[in-house]
Amino acid sequence: MFSLISSENSIAVAAGLFSIVLCGLLAERTELGRKVSAPLIALAGSMLLSNTRILPFESPTYDFVVQYLVPIAIPLLLLNANLKRILRETGPTLIAFLAGTVGTILGAIVGFTLIDIGPETHKIVGVLSATFIGGPFNFVAVAQSLEIEDSTLVASAATAQGVVAIFYLIMLLMTPGIAFISRLYGSHRDHSVSDADSSTGVQVSQADPLDITESLNVAACVTFSLLVCAFSLGMADLIGMPNFGILIITATTVALASLAPTFMHRFTGGDDIGRLLIYVFIAAIGAQSNIWQLAGTTSILVGFLAILLTVHALCVLIAGRLFGLTLPEVVIGSNACAFGAPTAAAVAAGKRWHGLVTPGILCGILGYIIANFIGVGLSTFLQSW
Repeated sequence: MFSLISSENSIAVAAGLFSIVLCGLLAERTELGRKVSAPLIALAGSMLLSNTRILPFESPTYDFVVQYLVPIAIPLLLLNANLKRILRETGPTLIAFLAGTVGTILGAIVGFTLIDIGPETHKIVGVLSATFIGGPFNFVAVAQSLEIEDSTLVASAATAQGVVAIFYLIMLLMTPGIAFISRLYGSHRDHSVSDADSSTGVQVSQADPLDITESLNVAACVTFSLLVCAFSLGMADLIGMPNFGILIITATTVALASLAPTFMHRFTGGDDIGRLLIYVFIAAIGAQSNIWQLAGTTSILVGFLAILLTVHALCVLIAGRLFGLTLPEVVIGSNACAFGAPTAAAVAAGKRWHGLVTPGILCGILGYIIANFIGVGLSTFLQSW
């Protein structure tokens, strides 16, 4: 499809994504921009540019962002992720994630009873359910496992999933700014990660990097991240589980941050670099969403997903109230379930909920693991309904 910037012009596409992110960061200097947040601005901006034919909907650049920039960003966002300090946050976030998983399954069943897409409805319901428990990887895996014959149906499902996901992500990003919802949930937990080590009580100064210049410190952060990624992805390939690379990256970084917190605190600036890369990832998500193809089967699937995510959201909100969760925990738990680890990390980092970055990633990884089984199992169950 024609666009002003060719899909093969990777440098121009990258320039567009980074420009959108820069605009979002600049907008955050204003009161309105802080309420909207840079991730939402990047998301909406890239979506606008691609649907007005300025950015392409598909480009090798987007694949590069997902394959390389996201793994590099994760260690940078977890440099101070001392497990002793953040374990207490994992439990509440996991509750929200599990509530979202149950909500997705219930929503899929409700949608299946109300909407008929054809003889392969049960298969598409299984695929889309897996997608909103794990992520795009699970979409492909379950679609292949169920051997859907209608390729047009698969393409419509992918389009509907992309567009509905964008709007639900926008809702999640806006939720903390809605006073009515904020008043329903407690805010007694601090979701930032302090520079103080709870075990020693030592405060590490942010102005005390590795006694080197700022540029060298940035290089040290990026080098550290690349080394962690190289080791972790190599281990994932070695054990025959390449799809678990992000899990091993997370575990490696968290282990280092927990065992050597004083040393890890010295890598200043890494969090900012990681956040920038994650924002670029969010911009890439928006750029790939084609709202002009919503017709026929795709429109029906949008209706199905609207039902699914409505039930999902209700389950998460109710569980949040019942278990005394804070709104950030509810948002990140739902995010990790519906979109996976990278987006959960992006929202947590973008909202400055640094203590929820690791729980969001770990819940997202859990989604990757269970989604295929749930998708195939749900499809089999609905086939005999």
